[in-house]
Amino acid sequence: LLDTIFVKISKEKKPLIVILDDVNYLASINDVFYKILKAHESYSGVKAAIWAISTKNISYLLDDRIRSVFSHTEVNFPVYSKQQVIDILKKRCEYGLYPGVLSAKLLDKIAEVSKDIRTAIYTTKIAVMNAENQGETKVTEKHLTFQDRHEKKPVKEEDLILKEIGQQIESG
Repeated sequence: LLDTIFVKISKEKKPLIVILDDVNYLASINDVFYKILKAHESYSGVKAAIWAISTKNISYLLDDRIRSVFSHTEVNFPVYSKQQVIDILKKRCEYGLYPGVLSAKLLDKIAEVSKDIRTAIYTTKIAVMNAENQGETKVTEKHLTFQDRHEKKPVKEEDLILKEIGQQIESG
């Protein structure tokens, strides 16, 4: 798959930008980074960059061969306040749910317990799905589960990432 991607972008003389969200959960981070960042050595004219998004500093995850070619700039975003989390969840609920499906009281509880915005959004999503699966039109406390979305399983997703990159390139 990588050969196909790199051959195509080499012929089209287009750069490849790979954006990896939650990269600190990527089990094969060094292999993925290496293949992308060193592609120019095997494919003429290939220019590739990685935007790595993480809730933690990933430098300690990278081995020496990656650190030597991955020059990065950190951009830190401040943690959202509880009120900001509530406001974001309210907007999401306005766009995605019927009015009254999720009460302000439950949004407040989700914002209070969640450690970050991603966990709050995930918790809201799961609560809505729980209510829907139980045939209910309103989310109640019994639908809330507070589990970080990454606690489920360690992920070996190199093939999934490369497949997604290939699909994005093929679709133009």
